[in-house]
Amino acid sequence: MARLYRVIAVLACTVLVWSSFNQANEVTSNDSDVNRSGQDQNNKENVQSNDQESQLSTYRKLFALKRRQHKDAIHSITNFKDYSKQYNMVQTMINKIFDVLFQAKATIIDTGYIPEMSFPKDENIRDAISKIYENTAFFGEIALNIPDITHKIFDKKTEWRYAIHWSIGFCNDSVSIFHGPHKKLLNLMAQELRLIPREENYVNPYSRKEKDRANKIKEDLKRKLENKKQSSKSKKKKRKKRKSRKTEL
Repeated sequence: MARLYRVIAVLACTVLVWSSFNQANEVTSNDSDVNRSGQDQNNKENVQSNDQESQLSTYRKLFALKRRQHKDAIHSITNFKDYSKQYNMVQTMINKIFDVLFQAKATIIDTGYIPEMSFPKDENIRDAISKIYENTAFFGEIALNIPDITHKIFDKKTEWRYAIHWSIGFCNDSVSIFHGPHKKLLNLMAQELRLIPREENYVNPYSRKEKDRANKIKEDLKRKLENKKQSSKSKKKKRKKRKSRKTEL
């Protein structure tokens, strides 16, 4: 039960990272306001550019921290021995994730914000961006690490498919945040959910279905090799018989 409460706690704070980010920004913003006084327009633009980079740097750290919390939550869920409890927890999380994504997407569309624009000053837009980043990544971790349950829940929801396709695109365009392992996560989750064609060598080791498929391929290959060996032995025997007959003649 302790693990269960821990997962719920992580889920509850999934959409709260930006409030910490805003607090960190207040100090930067206040200091910058003092520094900007009495400076000309060029200096103002330089300070604003530095402010934005400082904000991005702060959020990158918070986002990395949130990703680690996501992985801890996934680890806790995968350790559940009770399948029904595991299923219910995953279902609760996915439902919550998409509720948040739909709301955040509506805010972004209404405001006309596009990734890699200057960081918005409006807290509502910032909060929506944060929710999209964090919940898209969280769902990616769930889909990749608990694929069988995820597909049972997700595959029936067409509107969810459109929503996550949009949010992955939004995150992919946010290159200042989604690069390196974060970018790789988006690609793998898109393959897992079949939003893009799977690469020829794509195999999810956590998928029972994929494991069965991989084992079947191995067994088929092993059977083919055995048949080839048997065929080769049979041909050798036939050649020996022919030679033996010729010798007798």
